[in-house]
Amino acid sequence: MKKGEKILSLSRLYLVFLLFSFVGWLWETIHVSFLAGCLVDRGFLLGPICPIYGFTIIIAYFTMGSITNPRGLLSIAKNKWYKYPLYIISAIAIPTLAELIIGIGFDVIFGIRLWDYSHYSVNIFGYQLPLHYKGYIALPISLIWLGLIFVSMSVIVPCLLKLIAKIPPKITKIIALSFAVTMVIDIAISSILALIVK
Repeated sequence: MKKGEKILSLSRLYLVFLLFSFVGWLWETIHVSFLAGCLVDRGFLLGPICPIYGFTIIIAYFTMGSITNPRGLLSIAKNKWYKYPLYIISAIAIPTLAELIIGIGFDVIFGIRLWDYSHYSVNIFGYQLPLHYKGYIALPISLIWLGLIFVSMSVIVPCLLKLIAKIPPKITKIIALSFAVTMVIDIAISSILALIVK
């Protein structure tokens, strides 16, 4: 693949990353606001994105792909009896590790708990999430991620890439670069503000 094609491909994937990050932020803001009974802006960054969603989906895209179009680790397993368990384990492990590393990292570096599953209760059912580790990860959340990754890799990401491919290549690169620069600035400002508050 030529350099220009690689940049275009990465630009398209970056736009997928941004879309998942925005939808993740939207979902969390609505969900947590509903539980809190007031508007709660979720996320660490100033902009309306939760990068853990986009990051997890992109990592899954490169390391797993889908059952029908395997990539990376999943492409090694030719036998379907290996492929399915490997897919399930990977789809649980990737987001669980991402949540654990990011959760602990933010706690240690910034003194911020982005989420705490040990105190997470759902008003409708009135229960706390079982099988959590220090509030950073929880088995029920990991199983939800499994479903999200399966649907995303099988349906959503391929559809998004087809739609994004209809955007002229030059415009795709400009949009991706503009958002990347904005995000770097946002990360820098948000990190400085968090360290000052700490």
